[in-house]
Amino acid sequence: MYDFGIVGGDIRQMYVAEYLAAAGYSVFCYGVENMSENAAKNLDEVLNNSDIIIAPIPFSKDGKNLSIRNSYKRIENWQFASMIPEGKTVISGALNKDTLRIIKEKGSRPVDILCNPVVEKYNTIATAEGTIAEAIISHPGFIYDSMSVVLGYGKCGRQIADSLSALGAEVVVCARRSEIRSQAKEHGYEAIDFCELSHQIEKFEYIFNTVPELVLDECVLRNVRKNAIIIDIASMPGGVDFDAAKRMNIKCRHCLGLPGKYCPGALAKIYVEQILDSINKL
Repeated sequence: MYDFGIVGGDIRQMYVAEYLAAAGYSVFCYGVENMSENAAKNLDEVLNNSDIIIAPIPFSKDGKNLSIRNSYKRIENWQFASMIPEGKTVISGALNKDTLRIIKEKGSRPVDILCNPVVEKYNTIATAEGTIAEAIISHPGFIYDSMSVVLGYGKCGRQIADSLSALGAEVVVCARRSEIRSQAKEHGYEAIDFCELSHQIEKFEYIFNTVPELVLDECVLRNVRKNAIIIDIASMPGGVDFDAAKRMNIKCRHCLGLPGKYCPGALAKIYVEQILDSINKL
């Protein structure tokens, strides 16, 4: 029996496996990038022969299927949850209600590591750093002294705004709720409502969207300046009319999975620290 069974995910899972192994734990993997050692032939083998299961973080990218390498057979969320034997601890991130219900009904214990405040903090930082990195890579302008707008002022929106400001950008926050706009103003940002966006968007060279609903529709996109770039990090299907943006030759990128792309090793180390801490408290 292995201490940990590690399933799917992006390159972070490889680092998680390596850190656990270095700490003296036995690991068994299925669908983990670049892990040929202690690799199982099928999912059942890992689930049945590991005390603790570390599923992908986040659990699913499309809301339907387990996050796993393309070379492996597609596994729907409910299928994975139904395969878990009784009495396991299942650690993952962003577990939906149906998955949580099935795992509990199977007599196992789900732990959403992304609800851990330490993990949440560093995941947000990694997302913000990755978002700005994508903008710098994709656009020839300076962030410094640029006019930038951040759509949405949740955890990621706040961190992106703060990071942009630290780089010398002039930042405007766009949010629907008046109390959220007040919070942005308290942090020194100009804040506008979405009803003002269509008339003001031509001012911005960098447009960052964090809102997971259509906020940059064709009407708004008509007023985007020609040298602007849109970086959308909202979950599928995003907050941009991508077809309209393409027709208008607006530079637009939908960037998902940024923590796994830009800070996989650092995040994996934090995940492992918090996973071991959580297990010790169970």
